[in-house]
Amino acid sequence: MEELVMDKVKYGVRFCTRRPAEQLEAWLRRNCLKSWDIKLSGMVEDRAGNLMKQLTVYFDIERDRKVFETCYFAH
Repeated sequence: MEELVMDKVKYGVRFCTRRPAEQLEAWLRRNCLKSWDIKLSGMVEDRAGNLMKQLTVYFDIERDRKVFETCYFAH
């Protein structure tokens, strides 16, 4: 389960996840029209004490950010 905290800093989205980074990268390759980059911001605990990756994904275009925000967390 993701805990979504979005910071929109020039097409960036910050969020926490337990999903493997490879799954995120595969989704981005399939769905983004332009370049993107992922930065690991740190590790945080969820309410149950499970470790989660805190990631920021940066997008070259706003369309890719919007698609990510709308679709990635829906599946």
